Amino acid sequence: MKSFKTKIVLLFTSLFIVAFLGLTITTYSISARTIEAEVMSSIENVAYQGAKIVQSRLNAELASLETLAALPEIYDSSVPMEKKLAILKKEAEHKGHIRMGIADANGIMECTDDTTIDVKSRVYYIKSMEGKSSVSDPIVSIHNGSVIICFGVPIKENGKVVASLIAVRQGTTLSDVVNDITFGQSGRAFVINKDGTTIAHYDSEQVLNMVNAIESSKEDASYKSIAEFEQQMLQGNKGSGRYTYDGVNYIAGYAPVEGMDWYLALSAPEDSVL
Repeated sequence: MKSFKTKIVLLFTSLFIVAFLGLTITTYSISARTIEAEVMSSIENVAYQGAKIVQSRLNAELASLETLAALPEIYDSSVPMEKKLAILKKEAEHKGHIRMGIADANGIMECTDDTTIDVKSRVYYIKSMEGKSSVSDPIVSIHNGSVIICFGVPIKENGKVVASLIAVRQGTTLSDVVNDITFGQSGRAFVINKDGTTIAHYDSEQVLNMVNAIESSKEDASYKSIAEFEQQMLQGNKGSGRYTYDGVNYIAGYAPVEGMDWYLALSAPEDSVL
């Protein structure tokens, strides 16, 4: 009789343990999926806000240049170039530009550092002469081969575009902006252009070396995962996803920067945020 009771107790104990473990695993699985969904939604929303921040910073810089271009001392063709450059030199020192300058209708830019550069083939110059303010991707300087980013706005006299006001900054300028966009303790942001080239990154070497994961993946399989993720970004939608890079699994949110062919991603190591 005692042996029978013992068997009954053991049976019910076993059933309880199995049921408890099943319930625990189910609860854990549901909780894990809930947490993961919340994290993916959060990182996507922060990436979207980050793209808005980038857009706002760029617009503020362009607005500042447009205000400067509207000064009579800048647009009036009767004012000597030396006087205009003296004004721009003070502005460049104040704003931290490498140089500023005025490019005429032939694309010849007179600069605050006493250099003359032909910029007629540059997109930021072409757009500004069409009456549109614009910002370049990080590009190789015609002047000295360094990586720079350029802002160009039209200079108008009597309602007609007569020249372009240009400000030149370090190529890592955009990286300085996105470095302020974070997620938790380890989430960092980066930006690619329409070709997939990295134009802003927490590792400045990625920008200076103009790293393109999509192109690199054609010869190096280690870039395949992040290349596939970046191709999702280039669709121009807000979203989230995963990728593996340098042996680390990441979750990430992404969003386009409105008004630019730029796409911002905010990524974090999966282990640290889950």
